[in-house]
Amino acid sequence: MNIVTNPSAQQDGPYYPINEEAARRAKDANSFSDYVPGSATAEYRQMVDKAAELAERQKRRVDTEYHIKIDH
Repeated sequence: MNIVTNPSAQQDGPYYPINEEAARRAKDANSFSDYVPGSATAEYRQMVDKAAELAERQKRRVDTEYHIKIDH
């Protein structure tokens, strides 16, 4: 079951929804520090943005026939 805590959140870009409630429970089970609401989504989006940046940088270095492979 995939619960999204903020279903009205705008989905710009290549992001999948993050289950913040599951992230909070996982943090509570594995750590003594408090969970910061939205931190799982923020961390995920930061990683996706970095991967997209690396892909774009690589695309500038290679022939266009390889762009589809880089995107996947």
